[in-house]
Amino acid sequence: MAQVTINKKATARLLKKLELLKNPTRKSDAQALGNLIVREMKKDIANLKSPIRGRGAFPALKDSYKKVKQRAGKGGKPDLKFTGKFLKSLRATVNKLKRGGYSATIGFSSAFSKTKELGHREGANGQKERPIIPNSKEGFNNHISKEIKTFFLKRMRDIIRR
Repeated sequence: MAQVTINKKATARLLKKLELLKNPTRKSDAQALGNLIVREMKKDIANLKSPIRGRGAFPALKDSYKKVKQRAGKGGKPDLKFTGKFLKSLRATVNKLKRGGYSATIGFSSAFSKTKELGHREGANGQKERPIIPNSKEGFNNHISKEIKTFFLKRMRDIIRR
């Protein structure tokens, strides 16, 4: 019969480290995660893909708007950056939670961009829908979800290695 040796000191150290995983999210981690999400959202948008799960590629622009963009030298793709203001105001905001710790919220820093996002969600002016921030019934696409999981796995690994 095989014998198993248990190192009680090592087991106690590991249990203490695992307890640290219960601690609330630090402000710096919430900001880092929020910044990561915004960065990955902008990458997907630049590649004409929706950051929202299940939406895939952005639908083509309406012909009349496509012509306006092309006349302005901005191309005819649905890249959501006619002037650049919309995506520049996409931000991660850190919020303190009542139960302790912090969370990150993805949103826009300008009223202009909030209105634009609403128009993209509703398909205003005959445009097809192309929202970029998931609502409460949606989630991020697989690419961004994978980045979020990787972020948390790295943080857990860092805590356990301390």
